[in-house]
Amino acid sequence: DQVGAETWLKAFQVNCHAVHWINQTCLPLLLAARGQIVVPLEDESTIRKPFWNAYGASKAAVAVLARHYAEE
Repeated sequence: DQVGAETWLKAFQVNCHAVHWINQTCLPLLLAARGQIVVPLEDESTIRKPFWNAYGASKAAVAVLARHYAEE
């Protein structure tokens, strides 16, 4: 079976979009407290497994997002 659109979208909503929106919501509090952003990452973004393409791609997107947060 191929990964369907619903699975693909859900993986990005949970793994990537949620991280972004939580950090954006908390950013004023983090800046005021001189806090740091925590980004959940796993090695699965670099491990190739059958039918895990949506999960791996969404986690890889989170890794790139984290690098951008670090520069900002």
